Amino acid sequence: MNLYFGVWRSEIPLSDTRAAKQYAALSEGQDAVNKFDAAVYAFYSQLIELYPALDMLPEDEEGSSPWASSPDFSGVHVSIAVQPNHHAKVFPVILHVAEKNGLVCFDPQNAKVHLPSCLQPKRGDPRTF
Repeated sequence: MNLYFGVWRSEIPLSDTRAAKQYAALSEGQDAVNKFDAAVYAFYSQLIELYPALDMLPEDEEGSSPWASSPDFSGVHVSIAVQPNHHAKVFPVILHVAEKNGLVCFDPQNAKVHLPSCLQPKRGDPRTF
C-alpha cells in the first residue's frame, strides 16, 4: 500500500484534526485555483531535484524511484505518494525539505501533522490550535 503525504504553507499552528481537514480540502482541489505559493514551489523543486519525477527518469530507472506516482504541485500544496519500501529513507527527507521551507507536512495514514519549527508553539504561547 502506497503512503501519501501533503505539504503546504500554514500561517498558524494546526492540530492533527485541523490539518486533516485542510489536507482533504486541498486534495479535492479547494483553495488551489489560480494561486501560487513560492515556498511550496521551492519545496517541490528541491524534492524532485533529490528524487526526480517519474517522467524524468529513463524507464529502466523507474523501479528505483521512491515515488508511487510523481509528486504533484498544485500551486499551493504538493501531494506525494511514496512506495512503502522507500518510506524509511524518503520520509525524513520530505520532513527536512518541508522544514527548510517553513511548510506543514501531513501524514494521513497516521492522521499526524508535522509542523515546521516556525509554527511550533513556544512555552507559554497563548496561540491555540
